[in-house]
Amino acid sequence: MRKWTLIPAAVAMGIGLLGAGCGPKGEPDVTGAGLSKEDALARLRVVNDLRMLALTLEGFADTNDAYPTADGTPVQKNAVLARARDVESTILPAGFSWRATVLHAFGDDSPGTGRDVFFSLCRNKYPLAPGAGPADNWNRPELKSKPFQAFIREKPEHASETTWDTRYRVFIGNGAAFEPKKQLTRKDFTDGPDKTILIVEAGEAVPWPKPDELMYDPGQPLPKLGGMFPNGFYAAFADGTVRFIKNGTDEKLIRAMITRAGGEPILELPPKVNTEALRKAAGYTD
Repeated sequence: MRKWTLIPAAVAMGIGLLGAGCGPKGEPDVTGAGLSKEDALARLRVVNDLRMLALTLEGFADTNDAYPTADGTPVQKNAVLARARDVESTILPAGFSWRATVLHAFGDDSPGTGRDVFFSLCRNKYPLAPGAGPADNWNRPELKSKPFQAFIREKPEHASETTWDTRYRVFIGNGAAFEPKKQLTRKDFTDGPDKTILIVEAGEAVPWPKPDELMYDPGQPLPKLGGMFPNGFYAAFADGTVRFIKNGTDEKLIRAMITRAGGEPILELPPKVNTEALRKAAGYTD
């Protein structure tokens, strides 16, 4: 059974409940209606991944009174480091993504789990790529054989075995959920966690250890989002819900959901995914 270090058991058990909201009836991206089992399963995997990661970040914030950084700046507080371990070998070096920062929430200390990889990184067990400089501290070739999705899924075989890239990224800067060189707290999310995008399905994949996120600039075009599915993208909000944002959604609404404290009025949010309906469409019967 998976061992959680940051997510309270009650929160982990509530994953299905959070996803069972009533999305628009018959909308394929929300309910899976009319989709093939393969397509519904692919969407379900992304939805579950995003929700699990959002809840992991929430668990981190619960334990540490702040979210991790997203740009490779070392976190100032991480409760896992307070355990009875050698302090010098339990500090994640600078230059790693938020994804690496929360790896210890996945699995136990057995080889190959996220938790094991986290402490291996702390102890510098994975050599740097030849010629890698200080800015490339994340670039450790052995990590290529450890797909990020395998850490967060109950069945690792669902993950790609050929790439260390991931599309699960966050917005950073100018009022987004993450800021450069800073750990934010829940108090910084004055628009409300239910109205703020925490993690998004990005249009371009990056190596999961690399702190390469989506820089947000209100004066510049939005980065490419989605691409795994033809008509939009999924996003996890800071309250743990996952919503589907259709292509053609008003850009002002998307920008309002990116900012955590902009005060923009949001009259109607995109539909929340109905996980139970999507599970049935994917062929699950339990």
